[in-house]
Amino acid sequence: MELVALAHADDSLFQGKDGSIRDEMLEMLGLSGQVQFPMRRLVTLWKNTTWAPMITRWCRTSIGRATFNVSLWEELARYRIDDVSLPYSPEGYLG
Repeated sequence: MELVALAHADDSLFQGKDGSIRDEMLEMLGLSGQVQFPMRRLVTLWKNTTWAPMITRWCRTSIGRATFNVSLWEELARYRIDDVSLPYSPEGYLG
């Protein structure tokens, strides 16, 4: 949520290549290079036009903030579960 708030305040933040986005995020969040935080995964999610809004909505809830895990969400994005459609019938979804 901090990254979203920062980006809304300054549209020029977190744009460009992955390396520069990672460095900006580290600096803005006050994380040192010694912290074992999955920054590459965070940048991947940040740049994903499908997943970033979904994650932002999720993290606006208290349960979302309590359960958010960068590595898990990056894995979900990698499996492309957002691109799954279920067969539909007038009675509802078919299993």
